[in-house]
Amino acid sequence: MYRKFKLQQISTRCGLDLVFEWDAEAGLFRGRDALAVEQLIAEAVRDGIVLGHPYPTIFNITDPARNPADLAVVLGQHWKLPKELARVYPRVPDDTPPHALN
Repeated sequence: MYRKFKLQQISTRCGLDLVFEWDAEAGLFRGRDALAVEQLIAEAVRDGIVLGHPYPTIFNITDPARNPADLAVVLGQHWKLPKELARVYPRVPDDTPPHALN
């Protein structure tokens, strides 16, 4: 089932708001910015990591098209996350060095 998302840009440097629909079970995107989301995901999967909050925390990325936490990290770099993605954003334990996170 597709869910609709509109993510507000964090700064003007990020471009426009991001608008897309996502079917997490199928790993599919559609809508105005679906291609942009797919390109961000492809880059993250290729690199295997994404730098995220709190900076500089390195997160291993495996399947953002199906894993909400991975998608939150990928998109949270440049856009304000909606509640649905913000609540699954990986939390960093206070005593864990940023480079040791999965």
